[in-house]
Amino acid sequence: MGRMAQVVPVGGVGGGPSGDSRKGIQSQLSAQLSGIPGASSVMSMSQTTVASGDDRLCIVIKSVEVTYKGDLDRPFFTVSLRGTDGAAIEAPIDTPPGSFRNGFIEANHTISLRTPVRLIREGSVLFIEVKHWKSKEKKFSLRGWAYAPIDQMIDWSKTDPPVRTGPLALTLMQKPAPFDLGKTPHKRPKPLTSRGNDLQLDIGVQPAN
Repeated sequence: MGRMAQVVPVGGVGGGPSGDSRKGIQSQLSAQLSGIPGASSVMSMSQTTVASGDDRLCIVIKSVEVTYKGDLDRPFFTVSLRGTDGAAIEAPIDTPPGSFRNGFIEANHTISLRTPVRLIREGSVLFIEVKHWKSKEKKFSLRGWAYAPIDQMIDWSKTDPPVRTGPLALTLMQKPAPFDLGKTPHKRPKPLTSRGNDLQLDIGVQPAN
């Protein structure tokens, strides 16, 4: 896909160690998520784009297939970049509402992270949550979530790290999200459906201004 223009700016700031300080960092989330769908999808991305200076990662959320009885009211996506402890590295971003038709949420929203690629912490994980409004309960509800390990998207051995870019399909997982440990006791995440590849994305590199 190559380089894309920034469409949705993100609030908050982020950062992390660089160079030798990244070596040996253990990712609790990556270990927790190992063996479930997600990582293998990232590894199938064959294109690379070099990120230099303050270039940033950007994500185009295209669509997601969702099994749901009735209509999904005001469906949207929350994107967050999280560190090894599950804490957000920068402020999570909500997309504008999409449309739900024939079992698909159509979005086509582009989100550009604020943290430069070179400052993203090794072991970090990109999470995308699918949410919607429940009118009876008068609250937004999580329908499912997906993840992509940053370590398998970025080659940290280079000064200007190559980033895997292009189409990426991720499996939607059952709630709760693994970093939301305050609501329910943690259990090993399970796919929301058996079909896999529910969420369709494009990954690119946003040049520094």
